[in-house]
Amino acid sequence: MALIGFAVKSPEGQTGPGISYCESLLAIAFHMLAGARQVPSQSPEVPFTEEDVFWLMIALAHGAYRDFFLSPPISHTDSTDTWGQGPAEDALLLDCALAVHEPQLRAHLAALGAPAGAVFWPHFNRLFAGVLLSVPLRRFWDLLLGELANPDATHPRLVLVELAFGILQGHRDELFRCQSASELQQYVSACFASLCDPEDMLDLISQSKDVLWQGFSRHQVFSLWQTTSAKFIRFYWQHRQQDLVIRKLCSLNPFTGETFRLSLDFVLQEVLPVLDAALPDMRRGGALRQVPEDLLDLMLGEGLASTGFKSFLATLATVGATALGVESHHTDGTPEMPHVKPWVCGREVPETLTSERWAVAVEQLPGWRDQAEDVFAAFCWDAWSRIEHESNDMSLNEFVAVMICCCHGTAAQKAAGLFELFAEPPRPEMLDMLPHRIPISRMAHQLSGNAESEEAEASARAVCARLPPPADPKMIALQIEVWANEICKIGDAFIRSLWPFTMVPIDDLQDVLRTGLRLPICSSQGESPSGELHLGISWLPRNRQQTPEVGTLSICVGGVRFKSASFKSAAEASPWVQVFVYDKEGQKRSPAISGQRCLGETDGLLPVWAQSSLDKTMVWEAKDASWQEDGQQWQWAPKLLQSSSSLRLPPEKVRPHLQRNISLQSCRLVAEALVRRGTLYLTCRQVAQLADRCFHRHGDSASILEALLLEGKEHPPATCEMQRYCDDQGRPYMNVTSHITLEMEKQMFDGCGSLNLSGQAEGCLDALQITDPFPGTPKLLYLRFVRAGDGQCCTAWVELDGSGCLVSLQEVDMDSSSYKPHLLNKEEFISCILAFPEISEPLRRQTSLALARNGMPLQEETGALTLDVVVESSAKPLATLPLSSKNNLPVLFGEDPSGHAAPLDGAGHGVKVFINDTLWEFLAKVQEACAKLSSSLADQGGLQDASDKYKAVAIGWEQTVLAFVPHANPKESLQALVGAHADAASWMVLDKDCTFQNYNMLYRDDNMPPCLKVVRRSALASGEEALI
Repeated sequence: MALIGFAVKSPEGQTGPGISYCESLLAIAFHMLAGARQVPSQSPEVPFTEEDVFWLMIALAHGAYRDFFLSPPISHTDSTDTWGQGPAEDALLLDCALAVHEPQLRAHLAALGAPAGAVFWPHFNRLFAGVLLSVPLRRFWDLLLGELANPDATHPRLVLVELAFGILQGHRDELFRCQSASELQQYVSACFASLCDPEDMLDLISQSKDVLWQGFSRHQVFSLWQTTSAKFIRFYWQHRQQDLVIRKLCSLNPFTGETFRLSLDFVLQEVLPVLDAALPDMRRGGALRQVPEDLLDLMLGEGLASTGFKSFLATLATVGATALGVESHHTDGTPEMPHVKPWVCGREVPETLTSERWAVAVEQLPGWRDQAEDVFAAFCWDAWSRIEHESNDMSLNEFVAVMICCCHGTAAQKAAGLFELFAEPPRPEMLDMLPHRIPISRMAHQLSGNAESEEAEASARAVCARLPPPADPKMIALQIEVWANEICKIGDAFIRSLWPFTMVPIDDLQDVLRTGLRLPICSSQGESPSGELHLGISWLPRNRQQTPEVGTLSICVGGVRFKSASFKSAAEASPWVQVFVYDKEGQKRSPAISGQRCLGETDGLLPVWAQSSLDKTMVWEAKDASWQEDGQQWQWAPKLLQSSSSLRLPPEKVRPHLQRNISLQSCRLVAEALVRRGTLYLTCRQVAQLADRCFHRHGDSASILEALLLEGKEHPPATCEMQRYCDDQGRPYMNVTSHITLEMEKQMFDGCGSLNLSGQAEGCLDALQITDPFPGTPKLLYLRFVRAGDGQCCTAWVELDGSGCLVSLQEVDMDSSSYKPHLLNKEEFISCILAFPEISEPLRRQTSLALARNGMPLQEETGALTLDVVVESSAKPLATLPLSSKNNLPVLFGEDPSGHAAPLDGAGHGVKVFINDTLWEFLAKVQEACAKLSSSLADQGGLQDASDKYKAVAIGWEQTVLAFVPHANPKESLQALVGAHADAASWMVLDKDCTFQNYNMLYRDDNMPPCLKVVRRSALASGEEALI
């Protein structure tokens, strides 16, 4: 928080751009602080302290890793920027390196649903903290910091890519044997953990550097990277527009229009009900924005690594056209980006939300009325399409989901809000779900807000059982009477509900007792408990969904301990125990024992006259108990009594409270919204696979293990290694895994995860972009894949004729989540999001932006700065040019104290500079002001020479900004002021990545506005040491 506070808060309490909060910062800071205590100091007087770590992280965040950790300025409105895209850009560079040097491995990763962008994004974001061991990590950071200081480095973060590429290439054979994305990720983590020797790690990086950046392949990698990155930035244009619009809404009260900090609770409790009332039945499903096909070809196609010369030239043409600024178009006349279609999460298609209906709904929120048109333009489905459509719609769920992401709140709170947005009514299928593999976090348990579920869980932990005995028999599921010496009743123990004990295994009696309860024995006089009863309970319903109230009750009594005040001698108590239940009329009844039939037995309950028959009831007699002197308790030998399988209890005693749940398909929509906020360079299907690995109970996700095109129509025997079988048998085949992966991505909309080949009945291979390797011969398309939803490993055969057409129409089912619901409750959903940084980090970053927004007024409310700027148009050294030189062009920003300034003095251009502008933005505004001054002076007679000078100003990357910061007070005389201006030591070089907020010393004199000078770096040659 010190990093964020330093970067965001100024001494005046105003807010500017700073460091985004993310979990990776905590990991980096932890390992740096841990290493600081172990690094020996070269001088005992100057140790390596926490303060040094703080400034080191500031330098990282404001240097080459600004795209990792720096948040955009408050006034930033460019939707094509790269804020926060540093890890995604580097992961994309790694993916492009694999496309050139390891195309088969890249295709295998994509087929498993674990592309380099998904596997290494969290590692890059943490700079491998927590992935490498501590000693290699510190050595790696030394190398990383050394690259930052290298002025000749092409890309200062290449060392991240080199280490990741070395791991993948060095273990390619083992990675090919991985059969799932989870297995691959675990193996990659194990490879990093095995790098114990820093020298081995450095050798690996050195070898990768020689492979990647030597020869012509270097240009191939960078060209493919730049092309793909440019197309992804264009694809993310609308998502950034959405964020910019929502940030404006988050600063306005929707009911009054005043400046307001929009919190998560306010959105869910105030805004969402208003929208639901104005737009009923509009929050079903959502919208999915598909990646354009030309970008899919770069991400999933064979690309530069294709063995076919035609594909090679096509990819080079794509790369070259993008580099020259020439956009490619589809030959069939379709738009470059496909239409966005509603994604209904397995339910009915929602009504369309048109601009007219949206405008009517926003009338209920008058504070947002002025932004209604901008909101619809940012969220409509075809906002970026070049072809106008008759109708255009938006998804209300998508709008609310983005608002939840951008408003103020923690990541866990936002996850809870997203659950409430997509939650469905309780479904009985939830009872059959196995426990989730991700443990329930404490934060998720606190935010679940389910009091009845918590009480039931407390009952399982003997908290609920220790409550006072209920007065109403309808609240009792079991009543266990404890007697002593045959006629003396000690008291009763009570169980309020049996559902926490549902499906408890009863194979081992000791396990039943170990997971059981120690219940207090309550006396009838209402005094303190007379003792403690130890027993294990299990309830096995006949059908958990249809008849959970009918089943088998199993009980095992372990022992009983009495208090010393209950008897003169507990060893003489001779206790015995009997179990009773209550029927639907509230009468106390004894359950019948399994195998003991009795006349008049109904619903597994003995008649009233037979309840005293000890051989037919659940009784533990005194003759079977023995006194344990060591434990000071009576103990029974392990004895399990079971009721009949037809025991029927009141439904409220055995039926659990069904919680609201969220489906796996809705989780994919949530992941899509969050991943797009984090700008991961993934396709829609890869995001869905990432969501499955995150939310699925077993971590299963859809993957294509093998796709082969075999010659002939004979079906080979079933085997898990068909490629090896064909090699051994000499049967010709062609590996088409990458083609099927690409086709699956294209059918993400219509097929809902399934591969539908019926639309390609004629020319199936041509539609799949597969060159027929066996023309004129029947063929078999063999698919071995893991089905999404249930994680079942399946095989499929598709018969093709000699021309490559389907023999019979076929659809390959690759997703069962639409007809086999996979549900999660609220606790599981929140825990899954917090456990996956790819999904949770965007929520944290958006929180830091919300803090920055709410910590200061908007830019227009801050006011423009008053600046006295001189633009240097000569290349002469700075020390040789006085302030009054005719080569200096004045540009005045802000208010003119005298009120007599004219365009010849650099005023009247109308351009404003704000305190949150970076020096880069300031230079752009200086260029704009010079252009307007040139136009104004040209309109005035006799000032053409001055107009030409302003018009000739060309500010680029070589310009820098100097600030007049004299060491002594120059206001004593005019001569001292002129001398200070001529002294090179009075000018300080400003960091163009910083804002005016970071240079508060410029405003120490209220009567003198800051004086700045814009010069070229070459002008600093003679006075560079004095200035710096």
